[in-house]
Amino acid sequence: HSRTPRAPSACGLIPSACSQSRMHGPPCNGLPLLFAASVCLSSLAAAGATDCAPPSSAEVVVANRTYTVTPISTIPDGQTASTGCEPSVPGHDGKILLSCSQGALTVVSTTCVERGCPAGAGATVSLGGQSSMLPSVAGDFSPGDSYSVDCSELNSQFAGQAVVTCRAGSFTGDTSGCGLPCPAGTAVAVTA
Repeated sequence: HSRTPRAPSACGLIPSACSQSRMHGPPCNGLPLLFAASVCLSSLAAAGATDCAPPSSAEVVVANRTYTVTPISTIPDGQTASTGCEPSVPGHDGKILLSCSQGALTVVSTTCVERGCPAGAGATVSLGGQSSMLPSVAGDFSPGDSYSVDCSELNSQFAGQAVVTCRAGSFTGDTSGCGLPCPAGTAVAVTA
């Protein structure tokens, strides 16, 4: 007397759970979940449902940050496809190579590199409730390159130095070095 397992969905398995090979949980119809999952995968293969189509996603780590990447079109089972780093990894150029295996999408490799700031790019920096557009810079800036600006150029009431840094293709300003100067004749008490 042979026993036929019920359909995988009757075991509480859904295609995404099967495709990610999650083999945890109670037995299904008296069969170990591992067998139930393989039945599910076989059913998916027979139905042609093992391709990786949007909104399938995978995680990619770039510069110690995790991003979610989704293929722009269906990737057939057993195939690979590349997609641009942007928009999944903002401010980065390059490619992400994705692989589809039995409905599971994985990242094979990435060439994502942070974008620099092109010559002629300006920066908007706010200080003391006032936003200022800094003039465009001469020459290209690599990611992490910076230059200093007198705080008085951003807001005439402030003194000190602001630092403008190229990050992911645009400039960001750090005004923590700016402060209001002490008015003339102001006494400062220093205690030791």
